Amino acid sequence: MPPKGRKAKKAPKRKIVDEEISDNLQDDDELLNMENAVMPGLEQEELTQEQKEEMILKTLTSHNPQAPHNITKFSYKDRVFKTDDNSVEHMVFHYNVDGDALLVDCDEARDQEEYHDNKKRTD
Repeated sequence: MPPKGRKAKKAPKRKIVDEEISDNLQDDDELLNMENAVMPGLEQEELTQEQKEEMILKTLTSHNPQAPHNITKFSYKDRVFKTDDNSVEHMVFHYNVDGDALLVDCDEARDQEEYHDNKKRTD
C-alpha cells in the first residue's frame, strides 16, 4: 500500500515481440558449425604459429593438495601428542549415494508401495 498523499506508480505495459522463425535453416546450421578460428572473440589473444604448435602436457597424480601433510593425535597410553605422517587419506568422494532411485510413476515404484503397504498390514 502506498504512503498517504502519494500515488502508486503503474508498471509500464510490456510489448509482446514476435520473433520470426528462420525459413532458411541451412544458414543457421552453417553459423553453428563455423570454427572459432574464423571468428575470434573480442578479448581473444592472437597467438604466433610457434605458440599454436606448442604441446602442453598435464599429468594426473594421486596427490591430494587438500589433504593434511601431518596429523597429530593424542596417545592416551603414552599421554603425549604424536604426529602420524603415514595415515593421510587421499581419497575424496565428490558424490556418493547408497541406494536406487525410482520414478514415482513406474511399475517398480508401485510394486514397492504395495509391498510396504502389505508389510504394514501384516505387522
